[in-house]
Amino acid sequence: MEADIKAARATERKRFDRLDWVAVVLVSLMAVLAPLLAASFVVLPAMGLFPPTGLLDWLQAIGVPLVMLLVGLSACIAVVREWISPLAVGGAPALTVLGLCVLGWAALSLGRARALYLGVDTLALLVSVLATGTLASRLSRNRDAFATMLIALMLGGLFVSALGVNEYLAAWKQGAFSHRVFGTFLNPDFLAGYLLLTLPVTLAIWVASRERLLTLSAGFALCLQGGCITLSASRAGLGALCVGILAWLLLGMWSGAFRDEWRSAAFGLGLLLLSFVVASTPLRFRAAPVANAPTKVTKEQVLATSKEGGVVSESHSLLFRRYTWHGTLRMAEANPIFGVGIGNFTYAYPRYALVAFTAHAHNSLLQWASETGFVGLCFLLMLMAAASAFAANALRLRRAALAAPAGDILEPFHKLFKEPAVLLCGLLAALLASGIKTLVDSDWYVVATALAVGLCFGLAVGLARNIAPLATQLPTTVKRPMLVMAGLVSLGLVLRAGQLGLAAGLRAQAAEALFHQQPEVAVERLKAAVQADPLDPELDLELGELYDLEGLFPQERAAIERAIKAAPIPKAYYRLGQFYEKQGQEAQAVEAYHQAYALDPNNLQVLHHLGDALLAVGKTQDAENIYRIMTELEHAPYGTVRA
Repeated sequence: MEADIKAARATERKRFDRLDWVAVVLVSLMAVLAPLLAASFVVLPAMGLFPPTGLLDWLQAIGVPLVMLLVGLSACIAVVREWISPLAVGGAPALTVLGLCVLGWAALSLGRARALYLGVDTLALLVSVLATGTLASRLSRNRDAFATMLIALMLGGLFVSALGVNEYLAAWKQGAFSHRVFGTFLNPDFLAGYLLLTLPVTLAIWVASRERLLTLSAGFALCLQGGCITLSASRAGLGALCVGILAWLLLGMWSGAFRDEWRSAAFGLGLLLLSFVVASTPLRFRAAPVANAPTKVTKEQVLATSKEGGVVSESHSLLFRRYTWHGTLRMAEANPIFGVGIGNFTYAYPRYALVAFTAHAHNSLLQWASETGFVGLCFLLMLMAAASAFAANALRLRRAALAAPAGDILEPFHKLFKEPAVLLCGLLAALLASGIKTLVDSDWYVVATALAVGLCFGLAVGLARNIAPLATQLPTTVKRPMLVMAGLVSLGLVLRAGQLGLAAGLRAQAAEALFHQQPEVAVERLKAAVQADPLDPELDLELGELYDLEGLFPQERAAIERAIKAAPIPKAYYRLGQFYEKQGQEAQAVEAYHQAYALDPNNLQVLHHLGDALLAVGKTQDAENIYRIMTELEHAPYGTVRA
């Protein structure tokens, strides 16, 4: 039996053809480009007045669909390769079933989505993440392919960190010593959340490397990433990193992976600590006022914060999160089975909010529960637990093999790496650190971070299967019906990514035309973008703004009504109310503002315009009630606690 399994293992390593390598290259390219071009949420930003000015700007404009396209193409290629020549690879059926449950339940939650475009695009991101993990796991049967994807993950962190350090140096030259770096991400906390996935892996590569060039590259990347995460001044990020590194050390000790690598590990930790010290200025500036802050913040102190600033202002970050978590939990409890629809947090949360608007829950798991229900959360937790247990069991078996009398003559893993268990410990530590950090930020909803999570899980499972004893392997081929389903899903991902990319490119062209005072061209580009992606109401709303500038009011109304039909969201009703108000149709404006108010009851802009519209139609008492609500909000946590 063992001889047959050994022969199957040798066969699967040899049968790695050009199509497999194309898939590896696409996944690796995605790993490098995602943090550079797709370091935002899946929702594309609204069109601005400033167009892309260079190649990098243009790539960032289409970055989200581009990385999704890379994943979709690699998945299609993998399906074609398996169809042409089925290959028996050691499988993990429990992970397959749980992954399908996560994806299926998220798809069912779309029935609850008010903004279908957000649900479809977030579901596409989920497909991309699961496909990335599946591809990485299956392609890791070839150890050269595993090394390629692992190094690509490190390079992604290296390039982002280089940009972050350069950003700080530019601010430092201008005297902004306390500047927190964003890199390519929306805020410093999201930058730290991404680096948590690359830093432990880079540290593991440093320790496990047997080639001088790779060792030097890993050391350089380790210093840059350590400095960059410190320059982000994310206290939660640094705390999670410390836990992750401690877990890496404990796993290495327990598994026997560090038996000959303690010196390298100590040197790597020394480099990391040195980078922390050198780059600690923003963190020290941020921590200074907290040192004298009271341990318990009173209501009076919170109310006085906006006037006094300083000490208590630092407590707002935690207070804002606490209120946001409470509001998100209320939303999840009100929609316990299917949630409000995957990706629909932004427009569903305002009805449950206790503090000002936020686009995310500051807790990925809690946000997932609110969007897909507690059932969806259970499926997700089970999938992550099963993948982690699969990898941890391989470490346990590796420990026994290393402790055996012949442990020192185990089969060499790869020409670039010495002990693979060090790498597996690094991947598990990265996932643990990211999991801790995502409890205080919605890191896993950022496209680049989500894809990195999928890649880390896939590499961990693939490496675990690769180093596990042969007797534990059960090679199986993918059945034809499963390949058909995978092919259809992959093709759907490619098509949706193409839609998003085309619409994003046309939107960028419209911004460029508007910047050059060519409104007619901008209108034509946006009309083409609407045709490319009719699900996105933002495109019609932006088109309505251009019609308003041109005085084309019937076309403006039609564009806003199309946006409402595509997604009946408060922003669209608010814009309709503004349109009626400018046209002197106060009664219709009141009705539109009431629709927006029902969906977003704490929005001060909506309340202000609703009150003014009620005054215009002579409903003085109703207007007074609205103004009173505004005053109460200003003195409630909604108006006093800010992020």
